[in-house]
Amino acid sequence: MIIRSNKAALWKGALIPLVYFILTFFIAQHHTLFEEWDGAMQYLAGVEIFEGKGYRGMSSHFWPPLFTLLTGIFTWVFQDGFVAAKFISVLSSSVLLLVVYRFVRNFTGGEVSAFLAQLLIAVNPTYFLYSIQAQNAMLDTLFYVSAICFFFEALQSSSYKYLFITGIIAGLAGLTRYTSYALLPAFAILLFFYYRPRTGGLNVLTLLLGFAIVSLPWWIINTLNNGSPLNTWHYLNVGYGLSFRSAPISPKWWWHDQTAYHSAWQIIRESPLNYGKHFLYNVMQVFSILTIKTLLSFIGCIILFFVQFFYIGKNKSSAAGNKFFLVMVTCLILYTGLISQAFIMDRLLLSWYVITGIAVVVSLYIISISSPEWIKIKPVITVGLLCFLLVNVIVAARKMDIYLNDNNDSGQLADIKKIAQLLKVQDPDLSQKTVMAIHPAVAYYLRSQFVFTPLYYESNNINDWIAYRYFDQKIINYVPRFPGDLNIKKSPVNYLIFDQVSSKYLPQFSFLLDEHTNKLPANFERLLLTKDVALYRIRNYK
Repeated sequence: MIIRSNKAALWKGALIPLVYFILTFFIAQHHTLFEEWDGAMQYLAGVEIFEGKGYRGMSSHFWPPLFTLLTGIFTWVFQDGFVAAKFISVLSSSVLLLVVYRFVRNFTGGEVSAFLAQLLIAVNPTYFLYSIQAQNAMLDTLFYVSAICFFFEALQSSSYKYLFITGIIAGLAGLTRYTSYALLPAFAILLFFYYRPRTGGLNVLTLLLGFAIVSLPWWIINTLNNGSPLNTWHYLNVGYGLSFRSAPISPKWWWHDQTAYHSAWQIIRESPLNYGKHFLYNVMQVFSILTIKTLLSFIGCIILFFVQFFYIGKNKSSAAGNKFFLVMVTCLILYTGLISQAFIMDRLLLSWYVITGIAVVVSLYIISISSPEWIKIKPVITVGLLCFLLVNVIVAARKMDIYLNDNNDSGQLADIKKIAQLLKVQDPDLSQKTVMAIHPAVAYYLRSQFVFTPLYYESNNINDWIAYRYFDQKIINYVPRFPGDLNIKKSPVNYLIFDQVSSKYLPQFSFLLDEHTNKLPANFERLLLTKDVALYRIRNYK
């Protein structure tokens, strides 16, 4: 059942998103550590795009360009890439709450249900946390969830217009993260399920047309640069997922073992049994994370669906609810199958925290209008929802406190502001110098060049290690760096930031953190040493 919203109702739906935007934007200003590794890499790539150098380097092989491009645009607006990336997440999360209101109000015809859905999502601790983080998770969630909402409306109305819009929105999701490509086969399956083959085929073509229109520029660029419109290095994540589960030294995959593989199929074919176990483990992880991160509302969603399906009589609302759950389940199965190839992180499931909140409200609405017993239990449900919202707020506040008080990103950005202050005074040409570290945000703080610290090396020769000697060319091509065309074989490292995290993976070089060591090479000059990190100037080591 779809009831079209009027403009006045949509303005009411903007109230919570507006308050949410102000709150999250205010909180975002109080977190000043650029700890999002992916976000930092995409910000640096955005800088290069706006310098006219194009989208290149490691970022171009792992992430489509939309978040990177937007970060570049808002960096020009705010004059600060960190603030720009955070603003995109704040804005995306707020707009998504308006999308949720529109969809639920259209479905139920009531503002109370729509406001409830907004609140359930807004107070989710993980949703709130990613609303202020400088990475692409929330932007992808905005487009991914919006695509599912518009697709459902297209199914309900048999509208080519809505299918075309769905294709455009799904294309924007695909331009943010490749995992959102899972929407296309899910939508195609559903269209052929609900329509006759000829009509289903036309619907799929309409959907694909919208998707292709927004995706085509990137497909052309990716083909010209990398040989294929869908070229990515995500097969490396598949290999890392397998190696991480089977070996104690996980960095070895990135700095050694990956050289033997060039595709996901090659990795799977070599060890199909281990891959199968790994895949099933990840599937279980998906449902475990969904249950935990939604504070059990995912389980509640499943229970409500079974109540709705088996105990509620057939009517217009329950038929629409069943169709929505079929859309939801189909998309979840395809998405789970895709992301379970590699490894699971909670941000990969951010969209599904939102969809779970929508599904809970939709089921409650259908049960409330279809069951005469609802009146008896309505007070219990109301109290339960209030308690659930309160628990979410408490957990969200706790998470936010931890996040805002993390001053070193678990050691990866230890004393970075002190290092930046020191080097900017000592080296007026810092923008032309290369700094080796394990976090790309050092290039943001120092306004310097950057090359990633290789976290696996079998030799004890520190000068060979810092010069990337004896690494396979495939590793050299992979290495995260800024600028993207930095020749790490010919551009010497001028400064090394070595921290406790680096020491964990490279114990042979742990003497760099020892104030009294006598192992320092002659070309290493210590500029700073704290309990967490050491800064060295590297003289000529060629």
